[in-house]
Amino acid sequence: MKKYPRSKKRKAFTIVELVIVIAVIAILAGVMIPTFGNVVQTAKDSRAMQEARQAYINYLAENNGETVEQALYKANDGRWVVLENGEAVGVYEEDDAELEALAGSWGFSLGANFTSAPVGSFCPNGIVETETDLETDPETESETETETETETETE
Repeated sequence: MKKYPRSKKRKAFTIVELVIVIAVIAILAGVMIPTFGNVVQTAKDSRAMQEARQAYINYLAENNGETVEQALYKANDGRWVVLENGEAVGVYEEDDAELEALAGSWGFSLGANFTSAPVGSFCPNGIVETETDLETDPETESETETETETETETE
């Protein structure tokens, strides 16, 4: 009678083992992928809030420490950050109904200047000053007219 050795060394994985490993990897990927999406969104929100805090600090420095209770800031990604007493409390898309409701409750008017505000706009008390507002400012116009009159008189 011929004896077969009991301990054969296998040199390959079985199909069942491979299927189990692939299934475990698929389950882990299914759990992790949504988490990574949330992490990316949280990082973007955090960056926008940090930009807003810095804009608020710059505003305080330029206005001798004059604080504002509510403000809006347009972040580099085009979304609006809401600040209350200098703290960023939320990040909203420009056409978000929640942002409009919140701004309305503060008495802010989100008109054409609001939607066309350039990135980096800091809007204390909801006042959005764009480049076109600055061009039509009566004080600026009177200074420009005075300078033109002075130049004409000297010639």
